[in-house]
Amino acid sequence: ITNEFIEMAQGQFVLLREAEINFSDALVDTVQQFVTFKAASGQADQLPDVLKESLDDKDVISNMAAGMRDQHMQQIDAREDKLITRSRNWVKELCDDLENSENKRNRAKVQEITYFLDQHRQTFMSALDEVANKLEV
Repeated sequence: ITNEFIEMAQGQFVLLREAEINFSDALVDTVQQFVTFKAASGQADQLPDVLKESLDDKDVISNMAAGMRDQHMQQIDAREDKLITRSRNWVKELCDDLENSENKRNRAKVQEITYFLDQHRQTFMSALDEVANKLEV
């Protein structure tokens, strides 16, 4: 079940990465259109300083988007690793807890059986002593 969960989660993370790529591409296109519109309408002075650099070099926007994409992909990868690690640790802890509780339960049963046998042994020994005493008399 855990492996199926991990596979399903990894599939969702693939979709998340694809959505990030689509978002990044759409953002670059939108920002480039915005900068081009502002420059064409003579409002280039109203652009933020970071975007003014893109008027001289068109790769500035692409580079910023690539940096953003890399950062988002790292966060997605880190989150995926965290999810997988936590799920595997949860299963390991669950199995360890089950094993420990089963060992405790089995030990308690052995102690119960040992106590039961000791009680019956004492009863048997006292009955044997009574019979031996009666035979000697």
